[in-house]
Amino acid sequence: KQASKQASKQASKQASKQAREYYIDVLKGMAMLAVILVHFNNAWNAPIGILNKASAIGARCPQLFFIISAYLTWTALDKKPVGYIEFLKKRYKRMAPLYYVALVTAVLIPTFRVFDISLGNYISHIVFLNGLNPLWCNGIIGVEWYIADLALFYLMVPCLRKLITNLKTAVIAFLASVILSSGALVIVNYVFSVQMTENNAYEAYFHTSFIVYQIPVLIVGIVLYYLIKEIEKGRILRCLAVGIFGLAVMATSIGFVLLHLNKRYMTSSVIAGLLFGILFLLCSEIDNKFFAERVFKPFIFVGKHSYGIYCFHQIVINCLMRYTFNKENLLQWGMTYLGIATISCLIGCATEKMEKQLIV
Repeated sequence: KQASKQASKQASKQASKQAREYYIDVLKGMAMLAVILVHFNNAWNAPIGILNKASAIGARCPQLFFIISAYLTWTALDKKPVGYIEFLKKRYKRMAPLYYVALVTAVLIPTFRVFDISLGNYISHIVFLNGLNPLWCNGIIGVEWYIADLALFYLMVPCLRKLITNLKTAVIAFLASVILSSGALVIVNYVFSVQMTENNAYEAYFHTSFIVYQIPVLIVGIVLYYLIKEIEKGRILRCLAVGIFGLAVMATSIGFVLLHLNKRYMTSSVIAGLLFGILFLLCSEIDNKFFAERVFKPFIFVGKHSYGIYCFHQIVINCLMRYTFNKENLLQWGMTYLGIATISCLIGCATEKMEKQLIV
């Protein structure tokens, strides 16, 4: 009887793990298509009513990527601990090849107008440190800030691993990171107020791309990792975890709106991170193979190749938007987006497969 109960518990745990793997790719796929949509809509630059507001959701989707990356990093390191240098080598091997190809491709395409870029800017991209400079952050492709911040996170992982060892320390680290990011926001609003008014690059960097603002989002992924572990061990009820997480999201969101904290004392990245966190928590426990294998199959494909797609989608947008379109025509808008999304997915998938072949 005891053995049967244990086997049932193990089977349930395995099913939950498989469900998470499915829905991580589903969420990544949906987020990637939303990111393509917002960048495409920005390039389209024409008012199409509610579609403009709907596409803006994609601007927050990198926060979902950060959460998933942090969650998967902690999962991998707990499953198979490695040394710091070995960890960085693996991350570099995963990130660098496609990123470098995308950078070279952008440099060779005249529409990017990158021939006046300084040598320091190029070097910063090569060593993944462009995220430390507001003018270099998106200096070549135009969307590489996410990759730069992710690389900076990987550099912090050894330190974070020593500080964050369980759910309690993860929650404390999240609260401390929110305070740190809020303090940093107050300082940069004062020190760089003139630059942010005169240059959109400063405004975008100091209100979104600055790594300090993404650390709380990344730590949300670590919190979720330990929270799911506690749920699997039976120490925390799933419904209680979802309820507490939901209340935290609601309280933070209400305070954010009522107190007008946006860009004054808190960035919207924190709210987006919490919202995506509860979405991840809910999806991680869904075990429905019909939806995962049929309805969500296209999203799974996109999610599995999301990094390659991210590296090249802005290049595809820049190239196709050189052609003349009737920007008031909704049908052309939709068909152009589908074309850009399809080409980006094909290029991302093809380059990832080529990379694997060359590495092997």
